[in-house]
Amino acid sequence: MKKVLLSTKSFPPVIGGSAFLLYEILRHFPANYFCVFHGVNDPPGKESSLKLPFIRKQVKFINDKSTPRATRYLSRIYQALIEHNLQKEVARGNIRKVYAHFPNALFVVAAYKVAKRNNLPLVIYFDILWDAMTTGAEQELSKKYEAEIVAYAERVYAITEFACEYLGQKHHKKVELIPHTVDTSLLDFQSTDSVIEHPKIHFAGGIYEAMNTDSILRLVDAVEMHESKIELEFCSPDLPATLIHKGYKNLYVNKEKLIELQRSSSILFLPQAFHGGKHEMIKNNFPTKIMEYVCSGVPILLHSPKDSYLTYIAKKEGFAYVVDEDDPLLLRDAISKLLSDTELRASLITKAFEFARSRDSRFWSTKLKEALDSE
Repeated sequence: MKKVLLSTKSFPPVIGGSAFLLYEILRHFPANYFCVFHGVNDPPGKESSLKLPFIRKQVKFINDKSTPRATRYLSRIYQALIEHNLQKEVARGNIRKVYAHFPNALFVVAAYKVAKRNNLPLVIYFDILWDAMTTGAEQELSKKYEAEIVAYAERVYAITEFACEYLGQKHHKKVELIPHTVDTSLLDFQSTDSVIEHPKIHFAGGIYEAMNTDSILRLVDAVEMHESKIELEFCSPDLPATLIHKGYKNLYVNKEKLIELQRSSSILFLPQAFHGGKHEMIKNNFPTKIMEYVCSGVPILLHSPKDSYLTYIAKKEGFAYVVDEDDPLLLRDAISKLLSDTELRASLITKAFEFARSRDSRFWSTKLKEALDSE
């Protein structure tokens, strides 16, 4: 059987939100269903233990270290290199369809050009909005190619209902939902939520100016003005200088240890930026970390703007306690309530498990496979 050619920057064992999203939904596909072309970590570094049984080829500009720089400063040359590699694979005659997974314009544009040149059907998935990306190269390529690529694609997917509506209105085309999914076997444990003697608030994930830094700093202010002694645990690749100067440290652990740390926490913190300068992205975004959090058996504290998708879905499904104003005093009070109100904690955990079951990766994987199998 001919394969589907998958073009994306981040793919297991490369670390990142897109890599984890793809791992979860593609792990149900048959072995060798895809031929994958992908990039490297930026900056190059550790890889995850996640593996998928597909042919996987990294497109490198000389080596791991120089590839991220080529992505930023030699984008046209690197895009041409990706395109060349994809075309070589298609020329072998074993590709029947192309799947482009955003976020990375270079891999998406290369996939589109190869699909169109060879009259192959194209499926595209946006796990974040292209026109809201921060780099000049990404924005330039969005203006030049996004409408053309969406028009050519036989199926278009996005990660949230808000993003589907946004892209559908922008391009006058049906955009379908495939949300971030989860392995519901993670729910097969007994939640040990009980009396809190040593409160700990846990955050896991990247910290970015455009996405969540201001809300992270408000959490620190809220904890420092709280009457109780509360531990803040950051599992992040890096911390803002402000936090380092305050003496906070970050942990870097594997997935199994991370789940253990989350389940031993009192509160899991989920922040989005109020003042990061990328309002449209925040409005439509769905952070990867949510799907770990909702399986943890620990209450979630969400700090996100009123009009964000995350605030909407958390209130609708009841899986998190929401603070949708940029006020550290409200965060402080929310922390107090979550630490003391056992009925609230139990309700949030129950609702989080229900939400996780609605995002079972096996169900959504079947929907994607049906699209990729269609003639």
